[in-house]
Amino acid sequence: MTENVDQTAERLRCQWLEIPHTYGLAATLEVHRATLDLATRHPLAESAAVPLEVAAQVYARMGLFLAATTMAARAVELRRDLCLDQATADRLGRHVFALDLLASIYRARGMTDAITGCLVQLVEMHFTCENNIGVAWAVRELGAHALLTGDLDNAIAKFTRADELYTEYDPDTDPDLSTERGECRVLLGRARLAQGDRESALLWFKRAADDFTTAGADALVLETEALQTAVHSSAEPPPPDQLVIGDFGVIAW
Repeated sequence: MTENVDQTAERLRCQWLEIPHTYGLAATLEVHRATLDLATRHPLAESAAVPLEVAAQVYARMGLFLAATTMAARAVELRRDLCLDQATADRLGRHVFALDLLASIYRARGMTDAITGCLVQLVEMHFTCENNIGVAWAVRELGAHALLTGDLDNAIAKFTRADELYTEYDPDTDPDLSTERGECRVLLGRARLAQGDRESALLWFKRAADDFTTAGADALVLETEALQTAVHSSAEPPPPDQLVIGDFGVIAW
């Protein structure tokens, strides 16, 4: 019986999961080619991107980062084209996932500029699809990436812009959005503190604490208060716990 595209994609996905355990080189190359061929023949099929993403993760776990990059980059292309064909919340989310996966592989390869490129693509996609909350998050993640690489001026500029974008949407009436803005403000405070501007850092930490109003946000408030205490006592700031510096491109294969 002839397979349809969804059935073929599912078969390939399962084969990729078995590759590290049972497949030799020749068989792996055959599955590799079949996965790319499926994407070429069905560029607007949602399911065609799935085996590409699984392949990228399998290759990454095996330490085959060039092959992982090939598969992840092709998955990004498919997810991007699907969004441009008809943007939905689900498609935008899957595009974020594909870019996040590609960025994590670049991180493993030490390619920091390429991670920035992934984030720029993310900003552009959400802007094109008029998803300004997505733009705010992506700009915030650009700031986090700059902070992690020591580019403090750039980080502050990105966090400030993201805060402006969040505020345009009146997060005081949306607890989840308020939490996102609070996370951004903590990062802005950390960047200011890294510059030696303790007064500005304290201001942003206080504003962030006021944003954490959702149920279960007590830990976020406590972490923010610990940062304020460190500023008051001229101590080193505590390391991030739940308020991490950057959610994008984390290696989690």
